[in-house]
Amino acid sequence: RGHHPVSGIELRPVTREFVERYFQEQDRIRIEKEIAALKQKAAQEAEEAERQKTLLAGENCDRLAGNPNDRHRNTSISGVPYSVLLINSGKAIEECASAMQINPDNQRYKYQFARAKQAVERESAAQIMSDLVSYGYPAAHDNLGWILLQRGKRHYSQAADIFGRGAKLGDPDSMVSLAKMHSSGALGQKNLSLTLLWLERAAELGHPEAQELFAKYEQEKRSGQVAAQLFLGLLGSVVEKATRR
Repeated sequence: RGHHPVSGIELRPVTREFVERYFQEQDRIRIEKEIAALKQKAAQEAEEAERQKTLLAGENCDRLAGNPNDRHRNTSISGVPYSVLLINSGKAIEECASAMQINPDNQRYKYQFARAKQAVERESAAQIMSDLVSYGYPAAHDNLGWILLQRGKRHYSQAADIFGRGAKLGDPDSMVSLAKMHSSGALGQKNLSLTLLWLERAAELGHPEAQELFAKYEQEKRSGQVAAQLFLGLLGSVVEKATRR
């Protein structure tokens, strides 16, 4: 016995019972730390698995249903033209639905889900596209416009208005569609100047179809072979078929 020279605490003999309690306490602390570390690791692994699941679902949605001309698309994935989407619409709907469930605030996934849905359930897709238009998602304007065109001529004016709003938001598909409406006479008189205006703007944004059509017009104009009415009729005839995007 005695006292600690610094603290003054009374010193007592170390008993076997004390030693056993000490090591038991140390084991308990060690085990608790190991359990906490395992729980933290499990939580981190679950979080990473969820992140990978989100990335995979999103990438599959982008790959199967992305619009190549959507200015908000995933730029690391090229997307697919509508003719290809038609072939894989079922799988695209499934993957985009998963992506939306994981990330419900992502408007691109919602747009691509509706784009895939448009292939099999046009009117169901129309409601989603209408919501996206109200949110100002540019690419949705062209899809909604073509759904309206498919309902018949009495919806042409409404479709043109939707295309015009999309064009003002910078959507090149909407610009090409608006050009086709002006070239077809669907809005009254055929209008070459407005047709070329919207084609040129879409071409400047890299729209392949617009670039091809505008280049063809310029080439024929230089060679003296262009006939405005023939060009307008050729371009505008697409509106009559009204199958799109």
